[in-house]
Amino acid sequence: MAGFPHVVGSLWHVDDMIGREVALGVYDALDRGDGTLDVARTAEALHGAVRTLRDTYLQTPSLWACQVRAGP
Repeated sequence: MAGFPHVVGSLWHVDDMIGREVALGVYDALDRGDGTLDVARTAEALHGAVRTLRDTYLQTPSLWACQVRAGP
């Protein structure tokens, strides 16, 4: 985490497709539309990505409950 204001990760190994969905959801939410990212919204972006996964895989929290963010 040294040197990075926002770090997104998981507490345990997840399937590559789940990791891809999280990454796409986070980056889509952070995209300002001008080629830059609004990193101040990282926590909100991760929350949205995890909620989408939760709604899709409600009975399998091991797929979405491990996602975490560290930062200010």
